[in-house]
Order: sequence, then C-alpha cells, then structure tokens
Amino acid sequence: MLSRHLGAGGLWKHSVAGMRPLDIAPRRRIHVEAQTDKPAADSALVTYRAGLFIDKVFPLKMSMLDIRPYLMNRSEQAMKRKVAGLIPAGLPHEFAVSKIEPHKRDGGSIVYFTFAADPGNEDAKRVGKELVDAVDSYLSSGARGRNWFDFAPIRSLPVKGVPFSEDIVRMLPSKRVRVEFDGPDLTVEQLFNEFRQFGKIVDIETQPTSCKDTPRWAIVHFSKLRAATSARNCVHGDVLGVTRLQLSYVREQHENFIIRWIKEHQKFIIPLAAAALIAAIYAIFDPIREFCVENKITGRFDLSKLPLIGGVRQSAIRNILRRGQGDSAGAIGQEVSAWSGL
Repeated sequence: MLSRHLGAGGLWKHSVAGMRPLDIAPRRRIHVEAQTDKPAADSALVTYRAGLFIDKVFPLKMSMLDIRPYLMNRSEQAMKRKVAGLIPAGLPHEFAVSKIEPHKRDGGSIVYFTFAADPGNEDAKRVGKELVDAVDSYLSSGARGRNWFDFAPIRSLPVKGVPFSEDIVRMLPSKRVRVEFDGPDLTVEQLFNEFRQFGKIVDIETQPTSCKDTPRWAIVHFSKLRAATSARNCVHGDVLGVTRLQLSYVREQHENFIIRWIKEHQKFIIPLAAAALIAAIYAIFDPIREFCVENKITGRFDLSKLPLIGGVRQSAIRNILRRGQGDSAGAIGQEVSAWSGL
C-alpha cells in the first residue's frame, strides 16, 4: 500500500507502507583540537579548542554596490562586541571564548572556544556539540532579538573543518559552492549528508568521469544564500574518510531575464524583429515622402519665387543663353522666361 510520511525537516515522501520515511536529520559533527598548553581546572580533564559559526549577525554583501554593510558600525572591535553579546553566560564544561573572527562579507562570525572534557576525541566532540547546541537553542529562542536585515532567528553551527579567512574583494557569496576533493571523490549521497544541515539543496553537480582535470570537484547548489555561506565557513577543510574538502564560491553570471528569453526563442524573435524594422522604416520615411511630393506639387518652399533669388537666377540664365546663341534680345527674353519657370 502506498502511503505518505513526513520525514525530519518537513520533507514529504511517497513510500511503501512499512518502509522508513526519508531521514534528513542533520549530522552535526565538530572539529576539536587538544590544547596541551592550557591545562583544565580538573587535572583529570583535557582542554580542547573548537569553533562555531554564528550566522545572520551582519548583512550579506550581495554585490559591489550593496550599501547595507556600510549602515552598520564596521570597526573590528564593534563587530566583536556584538558577537560576544550573543554568547550566553554560564555554559558548562569550563566554556570560554578564545577568539572571535568576524566574517562580515558572509554575514556571520566564527567563534573559537575552549572547554574541558575527558581525554579522547570522541568525548570531546560530544561535549563540543552539546555546547554548540546550547548556544543555538539560546539564539533560536529569540533572546537576542532579530536583525533588521534578516527577520529569521540567529543560528549557530559547529565548525567541521578549518575555515579559510580571506577578504578577496571579487569573491562575493553565491548560492553555488564548489567543493574540491583532496583525495578520492565523494558520492552524491555523501555530499548530501554533509551539506543538508545548512539548508535545502537545489542540485548537486559532479564532475564527469570522462574529465581528467584535477583537483576533482562537485558543485552544491543551495536554495538560499545564507545556507551557502554557512556551508563554506563550516565545512572548508573538513576531512571525510581520507578526502579533504576545499570550498569556494562559484561566481554567478547574472543575465537579464529579457536577454535570456530572447536567446532562447530566436525562432520567434527574428521574424518579429524584421517586421518591427519594416514598420519603423515605414513610419519614419513615409511622412518624408508625402512631404516631398506635396512640396513639389504646391511649390510651397520654392526658393526661386523669392525676388532676390529669382532675379539672380534669371540673370544667370540670360548670360548663359547670350554666350551660347546670337539671337535677338526678344528671343533670349522668351527663353529666359521659359527656363525661369522650371
């Protein structure tokens, strides 16, 4: 029997009765590093360092002409104070913020923090995820309000890799993220599981197997820009199996809708353009033709009718005829009158 189930994340899927619905629950991992130079208060514990990305703190830079980032206090200290105010107080496991790294172009900030946990990366990752979830729950509750440039709640995400901090002017955020593989290629399923937690995915384009270019790559197309910026800041440098991921934005080629429609419908556009050109030529030159014919018939703008010009013309014709013929003055006068009337 065919039935419909509601999976995690609100995705509907048709499935056969008895089968499990589609599971898109986010797989939240986190990258942790032991800090041997910073012993914990409890000698039995180890101090670890991890990071989280707080999204929707600053307006995204959509283009070179976007003025929204300039409407805020853009000083480094002011941005760090704003981010520090989003971290709740009294978090367990000796939580302490070690560094705040604003990424104003991507609309967020990476917060590096230290915490104490039992020796072993697995327990440290569990504690790190719990701390990130605690910060995310605090922000999602609306305790810090919402920003004027984005009415959605602020959120925090665990940093899985090693973020690449840069300020290249032309590298603007894009919904399409290029994922380069430093190692064996990842499957579409692996890419989906890695990136789905950041937002809905429109498409995943993999490099054709016939293409031998290196490094190998795939392009993940998100439905929202914020999802792409969060993915780039959280996943860059992550290692899946033995493959290290390097992320960068794919520059969008913005094309006017009308121009694109014209290119896609040339069979209709060429005849229409020819008809429009003929109509334009007729509309411009037909009034000119009518004006010339009417003026020729009525002689409305005949300059020879002016006394000065008419006298000069008759004198010129008389001189020409006098030189070419030896007729009498009366005959010449008749020819002058005849030529002057033309």
